Parts: sequence; structure tokens; C-alpha cells
Amino acid sequence: MRTSRHRDRRVVITGMGVISAAGTGVPALWDVMIEPRSREALMPEFDRFDLRSSIYGPVPDFDPAAAGLAPDFVARNDRYACLGMAATQEALAQSGLLDFPFDNERVGVNLGTAIAGAGSMEQGFLAVTEKGFKPVDPRTAPPWTTPT
Repeated sequence: MRTSRHRDRRVVITGMGVISAAGTGVPALWDVMIEPRSREALMPEFDRFDLRSSIYGPVPDFDPAAAGLAPDFVARNDRYACLGMAATQEALAQSGLLDFPFDNERVGVNLGTAIAGAGSMEQGFLAVTEKGFKPVDPRTAPPWTTPT
């Protein structure tokens, strides 16, 4: 049960960041919302599977380097984490929080992802299935074991 203390708490959205099929940045998403047009595409790599749907919403032209992500971060993380970090950087820049000292215990990020790093998870699963646990480098585990 919530106490009255929790009812009096406020949440302030100070910045937003978006990396999506609409494009990179809040303005790209806003443009798609104002002038609705589909960003879905056919998924050619899934043509060989018997799926009910062959469309997806690809993220166009995402360049981790242009988003300011360090090469070592990109190498250690799955694509979803890179997209999330780029969106976080946009939100922080928009918020102005980086211009002043702030209590990082009172700042949060809401990240939505379906199943985390599916690509790395699949690669790890295949390596374990084919060769056992021994050849799986533990440094590769974080991208495909990150909680969502």
C-alpha cells in the first residue's frame, strides 16, 4: 500500500532521446507523428523462414561513432545497448542536466527493449550448443545476459 509520502512525489521529464525506425532524435520521431508514414520494410533475411510476418522497423542510418559512442563501448555491447546509450545522450543533452551538478541518485533512464541482445544471445547459445561452455569467452556474456 502506498503512503501519502509517495503520492506527493513528482516526476519531471527533463529530456527525451529517441533512436527508432523513424530515425535518430526526437525531431525525426515528431516528423513521423505529424505526417504519418510507415517506416516498416520487408525483411529479406527472413524470407527463408515460414513466418506470418516479414516486415520490421529498421533503424535507418545509425552510426555509433557519430552518436559519440566510443569504439570499445560499441565492441563490448549489443546494438540495443548502443541505441539506448545514444538516446540517453540525446535526453541528457536536451535536459541541460550536464550543465550543472546534479544528484545522480535522483536521475533515471527508462529503456524499452523486447529481449535485450538477441544477436549476441543467439551467438552465445550456438557456441555453447556446438562446443560446450569452455569456448565461450566470459567477456562476451554481458551483452547477452543484460537484464531488460
